[in-house]
Amino acid sequence: SQEALFYKDGQALDLFVSGRHEITSDSLPLFKRIFKHLFGTQSALPCIVYFINKVNIMDMNWGTPSAITLEDPKYKLLVNVGANGSMGVRVVDSRRFVVKIVGQVPSFSVEDMKRTLKGVMMAYIKDCISNVIIKDGISILEVQTQLLTLSGKIQKEINNVIIQELGIELVNF
Repeated sequence: SQEALFYKDGQALDLFVSGRHEITSDSLPLFKRIFKHLFGTQSALPCIVYFINKVNIMDMNWGTPSAITLEDPKYKLLVNVGANGSMGVRVVDSRRFVVKIVGQVPSFSVEDMKRTLKGVMMAYIKDCISNVIIKDGISILEVQTQLLTLSGKIQKEINNVIIQELGIELVNF
C-alpha cells in the first residue's frame, strides 16, 4: 500500500510501486551515467526518498466555517445554511501529490491533509449547496431529502479538481 518516490536536486526522478526493489546502478542506468558524470567513480546514490501511503484515510471531519445566506425558493425567506460531515481520501498520483502538496517538508500528516483540502473544498461545497437550493428550487425544509444527491455532486465537483491538481481523490463524502 506504499510507493517510494526518489528525489535528487529537487526533482522527482523515479517512482517505485509496492513490492520489494533493489536499487543498484545496474537497475538505474540513467542514475549510473548521471552519478559517474557528477561524482566520478563514487557509487553513492545521494537522494531523498518519500514513502507515500496509498490507503484510504477515512473519517476526516469537515464543516463550513460560516453559514451561507440563501433565499429559500419556496418561502422567499433568507436562511443561514451550514454543513458538516466526514470524508475519506486517498493518494492516486504519488508524484503529483508530493510535488504539489508535500514539497520538501519532512513529514505530512492527516491533519496537514485536512488543512490543505479545506480551502479547496469549501468553495465547492458552498457552491453546490447554493445550486441545489436555488437552481433546483429545493426548499431548506426539503434539503434533508437531497443529502445523498448533494453529497454525490459535491464529491464529483471536488474530485474534478483535486485528482488533476493534487493527485488525491475523495473516496467518500
